[in-house]
Amino acid sequence: MQDLFIELFPILATNLPDLTAYQVTFDGEDVGKRGGKIAYRLNQTFPGVWVWSENIIITNEPVAPIQMEIAVDQLRADIPMLYSNLQEIEEIMNWQPSPMNLARYVFWSQIIPIEEDLRLALGKMSVSVERGRIEYEYHLKNWVVNHQPSLSLTINSQLLYELNVQQYVEDISDRSKIIGLPVTDKTSTMFGTVKSITGTVFDRRTELLELTRRSVMQTILRYAPDDELTVEVTTGNYTYEYPASALHILIEPDNHDLLQQFNISPAHAQRALKLSPASHAQLVKILSDKLKEAKIIDNAFNTRTLPEIFKQATFEPTVEFARGRTRDVEFSTLAYHFQQNGMYERLSRFDKSPIKIAIINTLDEPIDDFVEALRRDLERNYDFKIEMLRERKVRVISNKNLESAVKVVEKEAPHIVLAFLPNTDHDNQELFDPNLQQIKSIALGKGIATHAIYHKTMHDPESMSRVIMGILGKTGNFPYVLAEPVEYADMIVGMDMVRQELTQFDRVTAMARIYDNVGCGQGYIMETVELDKGDPVPYIVMQTLFPEERFGGKRVIVHRKGAFTIEELTMLARWEKVIDMTFYPVEIETDIVPHIFSLKQKRIQQPEWGTMFRLNNMEAFIVTSTTDADMMPMPLYVKAPFDLGIEYALHSILMWTILNYGTIKPSRLPITIQYAHEMSQWLSRGQLPAATSGDVPFWL
Repeated sequence: MQDLFIELFPILATNLPDLTAYQVTFDGEDVGKRGGKIAYRLNQTFPGVWVWSENIIITNEPVAPIQMEIAVDQLRADIPMLYSNLQEIEEIMNWQPSPMNLARYVFWSQIIPIEEDLRLALGKMSVSVERGRIEYEYHLKNWVVNHQPSLSLTINSQLLYELNVQQYVEDISDRSKIIGLPVTDKTSTMFGTVKSITGTVFDRRTELLELTRRSVMQTILRYAPDDELTVEVTTGNYTYEYPASALHILIEPDNHDLLQQFNISPAHAQRALKLSPASHAQLVKILSDKLKEAKIIDNAFNTRTLPEIFKQATFEPTVEFARGRTRDVEFSTLAYHFQQNGMYERLSRFDKSPIKIAIINTLDEPIDDFVEALRRDLERNYDFKIEMLRERKVRVISNKNLESAVKVVEKEAPHIVLAFLPNTDHDNQELFDPNLQQIKSIALGKGIATHAIYHKTMHDPESMSRVIMGILGKTGNFPYVLAEPVEYADMIVGMDMVRQELTQFDRVTAMARIYDNVGCGQGYIMETVELDKGDPVPYIVMQTLFPEERFGGKRVIVHRKGAFTIEELTMLARWEKVIDMTFYPVEIETDIVPHIFSLKQKRIQQPEWGTMFRLNNMEAFIVTSTTDADMMPMPLYVKAPFDLGIEYALHSILMWTILNYGTIKPSRLPITIQYAHEMSQWLSRGQLPAATSGDVPFWL
């Protein structure tokens, strides 16, 4: 077992005051997102700390019922659009706080007041780079570990331009160029996009001072010049207004157009943002020491004090090739075993018809010899007919040019697009290359499979079998499958569902990516429905995604990137009763997940593939993809139903990461939800393939 620790800390909740809870009731409606806003208003109205947590408001300073009635009346009068049907805010008698209630209260009562100290401490670690600087931002998040309130400290590095938004405006002739810029608030962790220019500080100073309680922002507003611009910034579903000097320009390393605009090379940006495990741990220590001094947290969870909550995958995955030949999974030798043992199964359509291949070439050198060798290998050694379609040359790499190239080759109706790309600094280039991510993002919307071939791949004879494995797997063939079916499920399905609110109606687009229990892809099914605004999703969507003839009587794990909605869970529960099926919904989150560290020979390193941290019987963090570079892997947060168990959920995720054919390393996400974020963006526009079902896994 590795010696492990995690950037997650027990909260010292022993000396907290007595807490009181209030229930918020609206007439005929759920509280929704308004609960947090109400807690904010009560903080301004009454003494003490008022916190929205688990659909109730908690406080250390309860007030008399008549005082609360007056506050409710005032809310209705001040903002009728939000609170006209607010019925009451009533104390919950004999209430006892949950661990998450305690964690949330500590966060707002003890951590928020010292956030500026944390930010200043981390700010001292910033590093200057060409035309900008690397700054580190922290994210705090509450968790419950074995019924104990806990806090994670997660560090991200970000590249900021050398000028703030106001300085940049003064440096250019067309100030409209700031519209659409990604920005971050230099006084907090907020980041978003500039939506519009609203005026000047002279026009907006008084109103903005009334809106902010933060002393640091009030100081900026008071001393800002009258002619400084004020801008609107959108972040998530919210819009905020800022003086332009309070905003840093955020240089996103995968945004070609932004890098070109500010004359920063992608390779330089990627290198600058790397954090080694040791450097990452040191930044976490700077913040955790501050919180320990304030007696807010204890030492991080680790294997020396709590070994039972850390686990390491002990199973050895085995895959099957042609004629029942099995081999243990070692990614460095998978392509060799594929070459030696043959493909597990081919798609019948390619028995007589060719695989149509189009090419996007961003390299400066000819690729003809490599392409010809690839074609001959596929035809001679794997018995596939190949039709090479047109090659689209991209002389200057930009988001716009890559998008244009995909649109051009799309007209040829290829089964797959090969993208010839310059090398990156990462060993697992497919995970980090912004060029490939842009091409894949556009190709997803067309339902076209893609595969990257890097410059060094062309000059490595041993890589040809891996390229071929990727091409065949992404066109619907099966280079290999799991040697043994998973015992806890009959089907593994990735589900995507997006609701888009349009002007006249709502549109819901849903998709199921279907695999049997050895990893053989069964294709995809899509359904799009248009609804009157606000209407529930019709039950027929689940009937379409999970047809009875295929799923009746089956045990089905459903992977979802992000949380299932109550509506989705209700429809799944209803449909499983009708067709005598068992659903196991498994939620997989990627954002702000605590990192796990390994300590070997007194050196802090990245953990091994399959390292897990178990929060309880239903929740865990897991490391699904590692890198040969000295940098931190990004774990996943997984939540599973109790009747499945977290171990089976984690196993299903790990096993479905090794089925991503043709990559050097396992993918971070299981192939059931590969590129789920980009898929959701296309689903929201209703622009995925015209065919509502198919047998090609174009998302790989």
